[in-house]
Amino acid sequence: MRLVRRYTLVIFGLVVLLATVIFFTLIRIHAKYGDRNKLRFQKQKTLKDDIFSQNQKDTAVFYTGMDTVWLNGQAVNVRLMDAKNAETILESPMAKELEKQHEINVILSDLLPINRRIPDSRPPGCELLTYPADLPTTSIVIPFYNEWPSILLRTVSSILARTPTHLLKEIILVDDASDMQTLKKEFEQKIKELTSPIVKMIRLPYRQGLIRARLEGFNHVTGQVVSFFDSHMEVNVNWLEPLLAEIQKDRRTVPMAQLDYINRGNFVYEFEAGYRTKYGFDWRLVFFETYFSAMQLKGKSETDPLPGVVMVGPAFVVDVQYFKELGTYDSGMKIWGGENLEFPWRVWMCGGRLIHVPCSRVGHIARPQPYDFPDGRSETEAYNYKRAIEVWMDEYKNYVYNIFPSMRTFALTSTLQLRTNLQCIVVKGYLEKTPFMEGCFQNEKENWQHSKDGLLRHINSGLCLEIREDKLLFMNICDRKNRLQHWTFQQSTS
Repeated sequence: MRLVRRYTLVIFGLVVLLATVIFFTLIRIHAKYGDRNKLRFQKQKTLKDDIFSQNQKDTAVFYTGMDTVWLNGQAVNVRLMDAKNAETILESPMAKELEKQHEINVILSDLLPINRRIPDSRPPGCELLTYPADLPTTSIVIPFYNEWPSILLRTVSSILARTPTHLLKEIILVDDASDMQTLKKEFEQKIKELTSPIVKMIRLPYRQGLIRARLEGFNHVTGQVVSFFDSHMEVNVNWLEPLLAEIQKDRRTVPMAQLDYINRGNFVYEFEAGYRTKYGFDWRLVFFETYFSAMQLKGKSETDPLPGVVMVGPAFVVDVQYFKELGTYDSGMKIWGGENLEFPWRVWMCGGRLIHVPCSRVGHIARPQPYDFPDGRSETEAYNYKRAIEVWMDEYKNYVYNIFPSMRTFALTSTLQLRTNLQCIVVKGYLEKTPFMEGCFQNEKENWQHSKDGLLRHINSGLCLEIREDKLLFMNICDRKNRLQHWTFQQSTS
């Protein structure tokens, strides 16, 4: 009897030990692969719940733009994809090769409806806002070059589905001489079948680049307001009305939608609740996205527009006549780059204003630039930037030239006459209207003021920062005649 009990205890102990080992092994696996499994679940959820969901099968519209793809000698019929074999095809060499080529998971895009649902990313208070019934009509210009067909069609479909028909005058697609056969005759026919008569197609005979393609589309605009889009975007609910309402208040306002992000690998629509987009640039002319400070948000509600300095490029609206008065885009710029800095400078230096509108949300697929640059990308961007800084930055352009000395050698035709005609202020005059210098960190205890005399004054003490002959810093009584208290700011090249 004792022997039986002893064996029972031994077996029980072994079972407990085995369960313990399995338990901790599972914990280690979860710790190592938990995030990966989460992403996997996200991907499966996208396929099953968004692509092939039962409650959407009668209304979903699909388009692949191709029947058979030849890859490594194998023919794959893409139109036969379904929920059963979709996962296998997405992991196939064909899908991986196309994703590498286009920098987007294009096969997954083909599996998604072009009229798919996306989450409402607006702040909660936006649902309570109402807008005038007599808002101006809008034309939307969408240049594209070798864009994957289903991605371009989803851009158009989202605009048609989520824009009031009485406000949408037309959508103008501008083909910048694409050489993909799937964007030719069959695609144009599909646009007529799947979209609306207000969608128009313009095909350029040769490559002109993003800026000039936008301008070509603008030449065909008949609406009161124009908006320029990228060919890989999805608008959210009530995206247009908040923008038009700001123009109706003041036609010299250029309102910008807040961009959400569409993951180019799994097409998940991503946004951060409560986040307010703010754009900026430095003396390298590097565009960046950041946060508004607590001071800038003080007294503002979640639905209030906030001032802007530069723009990301697409998804803004501008009064057509005001756009013409400002000289539209600089048609002398090449291919891509620089217009998202140059045009906003025109706006706020020539009597207008740029604003971020939180109740207008547009999803955007961020990806590497697909354009070819015959003269080289860095050379093309430098050329465009020089056109911008020579016209608008006055003596501050030297800060840019200190970083890029070779930019000085670029020859170009000056467009200073435009600035004279518009009676725009100089940069220095604009900066002198902004006496408070914002700190670099949130909730700083020490604040400083940089005056037009170059003095850097400590707000609390009233003393000024001075550099001694031995290069040591100390605080002293402010003296505008003291050259050791004169400070300027520029981007370090080190």
